[in-house]
Amino acid sequence: MSLGTPARRHTPNKRNGTTPSPTPMPAASAPPPAAGQPRGDDAAADRRRLVVLAAGVLTVWALLLAAAVSPRPLFLISPPINRRAANFFLFKRDGCGQALVQGSWTDDCRSVRCTDATQLEFATCADTPRRHWRFSQEAKACGARRLAPADARQRLAGQRLVFAGDSIARNLAAHALHATGGDATPAAAGTAQGIVVGHADFQHQLEGGIELEFYWAPYPSNLTGVLQRRLAPAAAAQRGAAAAGGAEAGEERQAGEGAAAAGEAGAEARAAAAAAAEQQQQDRHQEDSTRRRRGLLQEPSAAAASQLAKGRRQPSVVLLSATLWHLLHVTSPADFQTELGLLNAAAEGYRRAADEVAAAAGGAAGTAPRLVLTSSTETFPNRMRTQDKRQSMTPANVDAYNAAIEKAGVLDPAGSFSLLDLFPLTQQCGEECSTDGVHSSPEVYDAALQMLLNTVAADAVGSGAAARPERRRRRRALLEPPHAWPRR
Repeated sequence: MSLGTPARRHTPNKRNGTTPSPTPMPAASAPPPAAGQPRGDDAAADRRRLVVLAAGVLTVWALLLAAAVSPRPLFLISPPINRRAANFFLFKRDGCGQALVQGSWTDDCRSVRCTDATQLEFATCADTPRRHWRFSQEAKACGARRLAPADARQRLAGQRLVFAGDSIARNLAAHALHATGGDATPAAAGTAQGIVVGHADFQHQLEGGIELEFYWAPYPSNLTGVLQRRLAPAAAAQRGAAAAGGAEAGEERQAGEGAAAAGEAGAEARAAAAAAAEQQQQDRHQEDSTRRRRGLLQEPSAAAASQLAKGRRQPSVVLLSATLWHLLHVTSPADFQTELGLLNAAAEGYRRAADEVAAAAGGAAGTAPRLVLTSSTETFPNRMRTQDKRQSMTPANVDAYNAAIEKAGVLDPAGSFSLLDLFPLTQQCGEECSTDGVHSSPEVYDAALQMLLNTVAADAVGSGAAARPERRRRRRALLEPPHAWPRR
């Protein structure tokens, strides 16, 4: 023991008489963290939370950017959808034909005044609050705008509009009647009950010489019959009448040759009219059997049948729709595709006959009526009232039927029909815009009718040499980067 270190005394325990062992000195430890300073585990957790938050913010911004620049709807962030499968079908179209049907529904119900100030922004308008379809920037670049009744009458003056098919075509016809000012009650146009009751045909004469007619033909085979037995024979009769008129004009210039030509043309006109009547009579039995097989369909009225022999003027637009009944009662995309092929063949024959009418009247070829085919609308089984509809009219079957339209080769440029794609319109609006899971609310048909009018106008711009500057302007507008578009 060193002299400088005092010895420790061991004091005996007074209670038990034992001597305690010496107490060891505590080992040196790290100083406690300062107040407010996080521990190591807490700091790592905070870093992880920051990383997750940053990743979420970047993902949201990426989705918003994709939605702004995508030419098609980005369904990940669209209004509520009810799809059972992620890989649902979308038509792949180029140019203004696809852009004109692009847009979005307002998230809230609002009133949009029916003024010139809203024509370039919204396809629909109403004083009462409801959802409205807003044109996309691509649609605006293609000239999309809402047509007021006066504008629609001016654009359609002297034209004949034919709608044929199922309830989609019937509702579009009803809203066309309202859009041209033919019906003063929007509620009646919205339900089509003020236009037609049940499964029947109707015709209306509107201001400005506009003829609007609807033919109930819910299956593709019925539409083929409309083209072959209603429109094509009338075109043939018109062709003979036009040839007779041209011969009579030539008779004034050349008496001998003109008289012979007039007689021959008149005979051809009478023969064509007689052949049309005979063909209609022969096909009645076949049509009856088709009606019994497909469902209870009413016969065309006597007034409508008599118009066939009179050789009415050719339609400027023929809109056809026949997916819903085939989807419900047949439910075979393969059969639907086959029926569409037969419909396309009938459409080609009808277009040739209409071109011959124009040529006989001194017009140019390629002026045949614009044939428009609608896609299937979205369905919502949760709102359907019958088990048959819930089993057959599923979103997956809707996709298969729309794919059959694409595969059938009926769409331009290879086919005879322009496409009016109603699927994005109905799918984006969701269940709240469906009255029974199949049919839509009035604002949906209002927007669809405006899409049809804009599509017809785009088709008119798309033909002829005089339209080339306008086509180039629209093509440049479609190719502009998104930052060059005006903000919504």
